[in-house]
Amino acid sequence: MPKPWHSFVILFLIGTRASGIEIHTATIDRELLTSWVKQSESQNAARLERVRELFTSVGCATHEQPVKHSKLPNLICEIPGPDDAVIVVGAHYDKVPKSEGVIDNWTGAALLPALYQALKPNPTAPRQHKILFVAFAEEEKGLVGSSYFASQIKSKERTNYQAMVNIDSIGLGPLSIWASKANPRLMELLGHVANATKTPVGAVNLDQIGLSDSGSFAAKKIPVIDFHSITEATWPLLHTVKDNPDALKLDDYWRSYQFIALYIAYLDQTLTPPAAATSR
Repeated sequence: MPKPWHSFVILFLIGTRASGIEIHTATIDRELLTSWVKQSESQNAARLERVRELFTSVGCATHEQPVKHSKLPNLICEIPGPDDAVIVVGAHYDKVPKSEGVIDNWTGAALLPALYQALKPNPTAPRQHKILFVAFAEEEKGLVGSSYFASQIKSKERTNYQAMVNIDSIGLGPLSIWASKANPRLMELLGHVANATKTPVGAVNLDQIGLSDSGSFAAKKIPVIDFHSITEATWPLLHTVKDNPDALKLDDYWRSYQFIALYIAYLDQTLTPPAAATSR
């Protein structure tokens, strides 16, 4: 069962004056999240079904987006909100054949329903954005699912997408971001949350390793930020038989979940919808 709603105050400086924003999350129990991340399936179709089951368990009715040139769809869960203020939270659910794909990327896929539970609104804490949780198909075959999703965003609607938060391969160690790809404003807001929660978040760039689903959105000029836990020492584990439950560091995974939930809640409270920005 989810824990009761709790609040956190993010303090930041405007010039020499400190201001605060109260944000709300309702994270699931650690034991439940641990059981979810340990239940990775061996086939991509089964992984899709498992993500669907997890969303259902926290009360989200998902819908599929058929993906061109793919037998598997994207799976979408939505927190309703205004059409002109959208945050996408994404993670791919597929894996390569020779790996169990626990780190890459069941850790991200299993986190999406947990984040939905943490962020779904209650009467005292309405959300300011539509938040789309998207489990992407066939990232490993060239960002197939995320590329299709991004291709369906019309040019006139692009500015409505205020952030894309990508989660790929966490739980190998402490949380990091792919700083060279991250939008400066999203990095600035991450710093506010990191400072307020006294949470160290690393900056490890993966430009020489591969691509991520955030690239499909960056190509559309949508602000992106990638969360991961890969280092120079651990990246060779990916796409191998060593990517299995033994690679998980559950303390780091739990802390990553708590931080990412707070961060998305903070984005929801601080990012200004385009219409509101224009009217000022």
